[in-house]
Amino acid sequence: MLGADLAGVHAAKVAFAANKSNGHALDEMRISHVHEYRVVLTTIGTEDAEAVLKRCLLDREFGAEAAVGLQVIWQQRHEPMPEGKFGNWPDFARAATNRSRDRAQTRDIAEVLIAAAHTVKEEGSPNDLVRVARFVGCAVLMPHGDRAAEFNEILIGNITHGVRRELAQRMVVGGLVVPADTILSGLEAVMAEYGDRKWIRDHELPALFAWVELLPMSDRPTAFFVGLDMLGTKFDFNKWNVRNLLGSARYLEEAQRIELLRGLVTRYPSLTTLSELTPRGTRKAVLTPGPVTRTSRLVCRGLSSPVQVSVL
Repeated sequence: MLGADLAGVHAAKVAFAANKSNGHALDEMRISHVHEYRVVLTTIGTEDAEAVLKRCLLDREFGAEAAVGLQVIWQQRHEPMPEGKFGNWPDFARAATNRSRDRAQTRDIAEVLIAAAHTVKEEGSPNDLVRVARFVGCAVLMPHGDRAAEFNEILIGNITHGVRRELAQRMVVGGLVVPADTILSGLEAVMAEYGDRKWIRDHELPALFAWVELLPMSDRPTAFFVGLDMLGTKFDFNKWNVRNLLGSARYLEEAQRIELLRGLVTRYPSLTTLSELTPRGTRKAVLTPGPVTRTSRLVCRGLSSPVQVSVL
């Protein structure tokens, strides 16, 4: 059934390319069930289902979904999510765990995905590079050998902002240390789309914050402040939203965690007016401003001792 549906979609695309007024072909193209097929196959999760997904990796319509399906099947077998639990994304807890992996180890499914990425990359068109990024983004979440340099090369390639952001997130969750300069370049590229505009709507912030929140897990954690300063220089936004960027803070070494929290409150003293600063996915942090000196005592569970933060 899957093969027949894919053949029908491919034929419709050929027909529509030959005749743009072909309404039947257009309808056939618009009705795609690739997501449903992926869900069914991952739910089955057997070796036969896995084999079907592997065979379809190079299909232009279903290949990206097939890659996700293979990733999901591997995770169901080796990293199952506790029943009833819905994790945050990016999952910085998993990122911290994956950083301890033996980089010499790899898995069959990862190798299949990477081989498919190599095959598609040889085709060379911009759309093919997006497919390459999606294959690699699935492989990186499982043991995949020592391929950080190769994946970083794909990350800085000619792919769309959204695909680049997703790949960067997946690389971090996969335990790789993404260069801070690469993350800042991604942020800069998204900011450039706003031109000279100095204001930004709240619903537009997540696309920018998604880059900044990766910086503490980069090769230069203090670049987090570079990213914040880039945003603050260009846009006027509610600084309280910054608290949602601390999802990775609890997984840093203590000295880095203290430096990050101190720098955050120094840059945004208004955060000390909050009775609670509860970053998404972190342990609770409480800010209690001093009544006279405005010296704020920052108490973060998980730190060996409280931190004194002077707000001038």
